Amino acid sequence: MTPEKFKTTDQSVIKGRIDGVVGQGISGWALRPSDLEQRLWLELMVDGVSLGVGRAEHFHPDAGPYGDGCYGFWIPIPPVVLTMAQAVEVFVANTGETFDRPWELEKTASGTSELSQVMTDGGLRLSGWAVDPDNYRKSLRISAILNNRILVSVQADQRRFQPDNTDGHGFTLTLPLDLADGNPHEITVQDEKNRNLKGSPVRIQTFPELTSDWLHNVQITGTNKALLKIILQNYENMLPKSLGFGHYREWKENFPPNAPALKLKGVAVCPAEAPASELGRLAASNEGVLLMCEGTNLLPQALVRMAAAHREKQAALVYGDSEIEKEETIRPLFKPAWDPFLFCGYDYLGPVLIDSRIIRDLDIRPEESHVSVRTRLILAAAEHRVAHLPFPVSLCKTEIPVDPVERREVLRDSAFLRTTSAQITAHPQFTYLNRLSFPLKHRPRVSIIIPTRDRADLLGDCLGSLGQKTDYEAMEILIVDNGSKEEKTFELFRRAEQQGARILPYPHAFNYAAMNNRAAVEARGEVLCFLNNDTRVRSREWLLEMLSLLLLPKVGCVGAKLIWPNELVQHGGVVVGTHQLAAHVGNAWTTDAPGYMYRNQLTQQWSAVTAACLLTWKSIFLDNGGFDPVHYPVAFNDVDYCLRMRELGHQILWTPWAELDHLESASRGKDLTPIQKARSDMEYHHFRTRWGHYDDPFYNPNLTLSAVVEPFDGLALPPRKRKTRL
Repeated sequence: MTPEKFKTTDQSVIKGRIDGVVGQGISGWALRPSDLEQRLWLELMVDGVSLGVGRAEHFHPDAGPYGDGCYGFWIPIPPVVLTMAQAVEVFVANTGETFDRPWELEKTASGTSELSQVMTDGGLRLSGWAVDPDNYRKSLRISAILNNRILVSVQADQRRFQPDNTDGHGFTLTLPLDLADGNPHEITVQDEKNRNLKGSPVRIQTFPELTSDWLHNVQITGTNKALLKIILQNYENMLPKSLGFGHYREWKENFPPNAPALKLKGVAVCPAEAPASELGRLAASNEGVLLMCEGTNLLPQALVRMAAAHREKQAALVYGDSEIEKEETIRPLFKPAWDPFLFCGYDYLGPVLIDSRIIRDLDIRPEESHVSVRTRLILAAAEHRVAHLPFPVSLCKTEIPVDPVERREVLRDSAFLRTTSAQITAHPQFTYLNRLSFPLKHRPRVSIIIPTRDRADLLGDCLGSLGQKTDYEAMEILIVDNGSKEEKTFELFRRAEQQGARILPYPHAFNYAAMNNRAAVEARGEVLCFLNNDTRVRSREWLLEMLSLLLLPKVGCVGAKLIWPNELVQHGGVVVGTHQLAAHVGNAWTTDAPGYMYRNQLTQQWSAVTAACLLTWKSIFLDNGGFDPVHYPVAFNDVDYCLRMRELGHQILWTPWAELDHLESASRGKDLTPIQKARSDMEYHHFRTRWGHYDDPFYNPNLTLSAVVEPFDGLALPPRKRKTRL
């Protein structure tokens, strides 16, 4: 029973909700609408006994519509109390104001399916997992329900790694598009036994367009309208929403690209079957020529839009996104900006508009094939300005528009491959793709830096794999010891030192950035390899492969493919912008899966890669301050470093041919305590402030940035600004 001092006559003063048990604590959100600058201190009561206080100050998606959304709380509870308590209550400290009914722990245990969770970004995608406690091998049927009506049902059979024991029991629900009406809806999510999943019911509210776009209809003053637009845009960036690809047709109708203002003139179309001489004739009398692909049709207004980009952006080459038609279904191919590495692996461009001056300057042979002319023209034009239109311009029958064997022969003779002495071969699994291999022009010394604290089991496996599976001798190993205490760890250190490793003490609070920075100063190699202690080498050529890429001109960092023990990809590059933060690519792909547009299988550029295995030059690293230990002591220091490298003109490459196992955060654990969460919130804040408006060129603005689904796993709702990308 609630003590008298905690009763309040006006519960509407405080808004919030108790989510329930998360880890070994109670989470939820609470705020005072009349004072959104205030971060409330909350008191936790368990069965009438006060157990502690916590502050509502970290981000919570349900609080997103209020202020900056940072009104979430997590208050720890001893495990023994969780097993014995009947109910928990949360009050505003000192005032006793309440905001939610008591949370019945017994009801949670019996009424919520165990090992379950449903998450939402407030939009039309719900994701999570559900395991039947009576039969862990069974795949449960999950339903979303509104007003006692089932909206959609799916089988919980998706692959996933986190949390433990849920692999093969994940799900994603896409709600009907008519719920994007601007009104709040409360959705109940249940399994086939009518058990609510943890987190159910979920509250969604989304609009059919960007909320900042309908401000022109609001009658307020110019200054206030401008301020409101900034606030709304920040809200949209922090809480991006998603829609499933199954709704692509409706999505496309609702979000057409802006109509071009330019009238079409000075551009001709060259069919794929036309002889090479026709291309020269068209180039002689036009500003640009559009090269079509076999089995491809232009969409309405596509030629006008491409011509406008050619003229307005002074682009030598213009391409756009595509649609693939197969078995009466249409799915989009939303492409990245121009990347020569990805292009050599896979011709992803589709129809291309080439400036006629490039065509006239190229020595085109009359008998030359379409594949040869196309490939040579694209590479020649790419030496100038390339423009990408981030919306579909063509409808295709296949993702592979040209003969891959003939294209491979043309690429072998290209200037791009000749200047780098690269070899090009067929991908061993997907033979219509190409693998690029670059020779080592010299063999610099590599300093492999491994931070650790105890966990001799993990570190021992890591060191053992380095010694047994690394085909490279010019390397040293630096182990940064963050206060280990176990004798078996010291024994491992002694053995490692006997084999040439150096142990660098770091007797301070855990700060991943500072530990690596200290080791970088002590390193004797020209190249630094930052490596987590919970990794194991899989491919013997991993270091040779990464070094060969780092030695290329303009390359500042190289990342590897990291794989979880269940063969799902833990890291296949980094997308910047998810939840205004960053997310790893590939978490729903097995290591041998093609991935979206084959991006799980090809060497390519990304905006960032993880420092769980990252190569960079020591001189560049130290000259630019290394990792930021103040703003990013644990998370985002690697992404921040990569983005700073890109600002300086360096490329960030990722290769699927350097494979390592990774048990993400196995040695450090997860951020569950209030202190850890406060540190995480600080890192979130600084990253959003510094990089929150970064437009990732290697991730299409039509693709989702929602945090509840994986990158490439849906449509952005609504799409972000689709300006021409250079």
